[in-house]
Amino acid sequence: MCLVAHGEIPATRSAKISAMWSAEKITGALAGLHPDFFPTAVEPEPPNKWPHDGIQPLNKASHKRLWVEAGDVLHRGSLQTLDKPRTPDQAGVITWLSQVANLLAKHRIQLIDPGFQLICTMNSQRAGGRVITELVAA
Repeated sequence: MCLVAHGEIPATRSAKISAMWSAEKITGALAGLHPDFFPTAVEPEPPNKWPHDGIQPLNKASHKRLWVEAGDVLHRGSLQTLDKPRTPDQAGVITWLSQVANLLAKHRIQLIDPGFQLICTMNSQRAGGRVITELVAA
């Protein structure tokens, strides 16, 4: 998502960044190019609400914690450790999903030009449930 939104930065279209799969490497590369690259949640306008009331939207700091924690759950290690029983924290996974959903519900992406932002609204009621992306002056 961020690579598409920041496509006006030539380096984001490089083969090196486009081939990255690691969240840590992608966020590091984007932060080096544009420190305010990470989307920021925007409170939905009434009658819309956060999809998951009471859960804070994902932010840049919690994103880093999320990919570390999720990596520990998703990557089991060596063949010798695969047979060890593990019970993932289901409440934690639900919180992760809720944080991501609340961020994506409505968020702002600061473009490299400090005068412009993208405002993205998912499931917009005023657009019949479609996604709206608006370029606005900062």
